[in-house]
Amino acid sequence: MVMVAVKLKMVAIALVFCFVPLIALLIDSVIKKPENVRKSIADEHFTVEYPKYVFWVGVLDCMAALVVFLVFVVNGETPVRAHAYMLSGIVLFFWFGTYILIEARTGKTVVYYGLITVYRPMRKIFSFTFSDVVSSKRKSKKLYYGTDERIVVITKSGMKMSIGNIETQYERFCRLIKTNVPNELLTGFD
Repeated sequence: MVMVAVKLKMVAIALVFCFVPLIALLIDSVIKKPENVRKSIADEHFTVEYPKYVFWVGVLDCMAALVVFLVFVVNGETPVRAHAYMLSGIVLFFWFGTYILIEARTGKTVVYYGLITVYRPMRKIFSFTFSDVVSSKRKSKKLYYGTDERIVVITKSGMKMSIGNIETQYERFCRLIKTNVPNELLTGFD
């Protein structure tokens, strides 16, 4: 009976560590609703966001962590120190899936006629124009399965944003930066 109580205490602690950050991220994502988001795309008005499959990867990650967690709960072994380490691994896996899920849902960059508004989870919403850009770098890294590219933009106020080539409308944003930012502020653009 004592072992069951210890196991239930470990499960309760793991659930608290799983769901408290999830609730904080969900509240943050509800507060920050992107404005001026349209489904139609034009060169002067579009939204840079993660594709839909990234959201589903986060959902599958969270569900896999919950299934492993339920297998642990149903399993009738007596808890030992190794179980605490295993539970912490499951919690970290769940947090990673939650972050992917929330980032894919709320991480957007809205370009609206020269005004760029950046929405990221657990960060302050900020807007800037092309005249506020201090530097813009295009970083490229060769990987085994392809090339990973990122555009990093730094503004006069010190805010930094980055967009990767996995995100939709990346090429359009890259083209917009190349045409509207002076050449002396661009690095790595060909």
